[in-house]
Amino acid sequence: MADRYPVGVLKDELGNPVGLREFPDGDTLPKSILPELDAADVGLGNADNTSDADKPVSTAQQAALDLKLDANNWYLGTDKQHTADATGAVTLDLATASIFDLTLTDNVTLTVSNANVPAGETRSVVVRIGQGATARTLTWWSGITWLASTTPEAPEENKIKEYVLSYDGSSWLGREGASN
Repeated sequence: MADRYPVGVLKDELGNPVGLREFPDGDTLPKSILPELDAADVGLGNADNTSDADKPVSTAQQAALDLKLDANNWYLGTDKQHTADATGAVTLDLATASIFDLTLTDNVTLTVSNANVPAGETRSVVVRIGQGATARTLTWWSGITWLASTTPEAPEENKIKEYVLSYDGSSWLGREGASN
C-alpha cells in the first residue's frame, strides 16, 4: 500500500456522491498516476505551521490597531472598573474606566473628564452608586438629559442603584438601571 494513495467517495452533506468519478470506499489509486506534491507545489511554500498566537502583526495592522485602541482617550473596555468610596467632588475619568462603582461616604457631586468621542460614535458608561446606613445626596454634572425627564434620586440607605449614561460627543443621555 506504500505505493498507492487511499481513495474514498466524496459525498455531500446528504451522503450523495459528488465529483467526477466514484471509487468504492477504501479503494486505492496507484501513486504512479499522481505526482508527488509538496507544500511549494500547491502555493504553500511559505507555510510553517506557526500557531496563530505566535504570528507577527504587520506594521500596517499594528498602526490600524493603535488608532482603534487609542480612540480619543476613552476607555473602550467593558471589564475595566473603578471602585472607590466617594465624598465631595468626584471626577469620573473616562480614560481609565467605563464602569464606576462608588460608595457614598458623604454628599457627592459628580463631574466627568476625557469624554471625547469620534464623530458618528456613541460611548456608554455605567455608574453604580451604593449607600451605607446614612443616606447621602448625589449631584450629577450638568447637561444630562434623563429619559425619565427628571434627575433620579440617589439610592436609599443600604441600597445600590445603577445609572447608564451614553455620550455622542455633544450630548449626554442618562437612565436609571438596576437597583436592589
